[in-house]
Amino acid sequence: MEVMSDLILHHCEPNYEFYKKSRKYKEVKQQSREKGKTAGMKVKAMRISKGITQTQLSEMTGIQRPNLSRLENGKTNPNIETLSKIAIALNTTIAEFLA
Repeated sequence: MEVMSDLILHHCEPNYEFYKKSRKYKEVKQQSREKGKTAGMKVKAMRISKGITQTQLSEMTGIQRPNLSRLENGKTNPNIETLSKIAIALNTTIAEFLA
């Protein structure tokens, strides 16, 4: 996934200005949303294929069940820490969710 250095500086440096109305920003943001939805769908598919419920995965990862539900349904974008916890619980790698 391509991330603009300007966007990173905007999030890391509170005083750094970033023009959020630029077309490139909107494209990167949309790609990020799509990747998040795809990752969530892959988490759900893998969880179901292993016969694990959301409640069980929640207990294994320490992530609240409603948050897992939102992630699997593409309502939220997972961060690396969340994907890492889920990958460990499902005995896989983060790359499997992002591929």
